[in-house]
Amino acid sequence: MIAGIFDRAAPMYDDVGVDYFRPIAQMLVDAVDLRPGDRVLDLGCGRGAVLFLAAPAVTPGGHVTGIDLAPAMVEATAHDLASSGVSNADVRLGDAQQPMTDESSYDVVLASLSLFFLPRPLDALVAYRQALTPGGRLGFTTFAGDDDRWSWLDEMRRTYSQQGPAPQLGHETFRDDVTIAHLLTEAGFSDVSSSTHVLPVTFTDAEQWWQWTWSQGMRTFWEQLDESALAGARAFAMNQLATMRNAEGVIELRQPIRVTTAAATG
Repeated sequence: MIAGIFDRAAPMYDDVGVDYFRPIAQMLVDAVDLRPGDRVLDLGCGRGAVLFLAAPAVTPGGHVTGIDLAPAMVEATAHDLASSGVSNADVRLGDAQQPMTDESSYDVVLASLSLFFLPRPLDALVAYRQALTPGGRLGFTTFAGDDDRWSWLDEMRRTYSQQGPAPQLGHETFRDDVTIAHLLTEAGFSDVSSSTHVLPVTFTDAEQWWQWTWSQGMRTFWEQLDESALAGARAFAMNQLATMRNAEGVIELRQPIRVTTAAATG
């Protein structure tokens, strides 16, 4: 299901004029302090927000491998790599739940807004620790809450959902710093640190927001609606968004993002 959603989103993913995935990727790359020569694994790489920032940071001598479960994402990102001339990165089809890597084959494992999709995150984190060299670094981003001004989205989901309430991504496993620290310690990591940053995301108008939601994970909600419910949900959203334009005429989302880093124990 997840692969299909992102396959269909791939042509427009991170490409509707909204600055979202790249600044979050920058937060992550900055937090892990990439160094020349590092071998990096980028899990759930999407269209390469992390990958394209990490590749120059590990030059010379380093390499970045991105994996993604969606074939269309892998194909598009491989094309982008070839077009850009980046020579120290590659992208492959793979599952972040089971990345199938050799032990101690990477210095850094990164995952931006992807771990909360995994059915068994603890098992995945154990696999990442084994893939890292002793003392290697893990870094990932998750959502750290919501912008209260957008609480109407919950009402919209409750009103129009035809499959019950939508699950909140990472609600339990990644719900707070303490829970995450316990999870990582259980998986064999140390020196766990989390920090929260608020990312201002702007939309020129309601239509741009609508297109953006189809280009990322919220597409999951829209696709489960029939034609009538989708039309109702869109009208509801448009009415709400009409009240949210600021003095400059744009609509703003202030999204809390958590950046977590840890070290692999030997």
